Amino acid sequence: MFGLDFSEILIIGVVALIVVGPKELPQLMRSVGRWIGKARRMASEFQVQMNEAIREAELDDVKKSVDDLRSLSPKNLLAEQFSSVSRTLDDVKRETDATVASIGASVAATPTIAEAATVEPAPAMPEASAEAVARIDAAAAVPMDLGAPVFDLTPAPGGPEEPAAVASVGEAKKEPLA
Repeated sequence: MFGLDFSEILIIGVVALIVVGPKELPQLMRSVGRWIGKARRMASEFQVQMNEAIREAELDDVKKSVDDLRSLSPKNLLAEQFSSVSRTLDDVKRETDATVASIGASVAATPTIAEAATVEPAPAMPEASAEAVARIDAAAAVPMDLGAPVFDLTPAPGGPEEPAAVASVGEAKKEPLA
């Protein structure tokens, strides 16, 4: 308990026997035992009270957590979201009403249908110039042959290193392939 060895306890016992005497040593030991018992009981009571305080603190934390979870119920969350959405919709309605009112005021300031009928029509488009018409006709007159190109497979006069030339479409019609 006190961290004493057997030799230290023996020395304390011998000193107590010499100081107190053999007749009163049993009463002294009984008194010391009672004091040690009281000290142990007080220590255990203190430990029990500390454990109870810790449990109460933990229960308070648990109770607070449960209350927080109850406040986070889906019903409360949905109610908060709906109130937020309804506030936003009310704001949008007020802005829309203000915009409609300003548009109504500007429509009242615009001319009526009878006034709009007196507006002059837009000028007609000028006719295309003769030069532009001639260019369009010239571009349309070019014949377009969309046939496949014909490759000339005869070796080039410079040697085999030079690639074979592609014959034009007009030459392909004139020269038959062998």
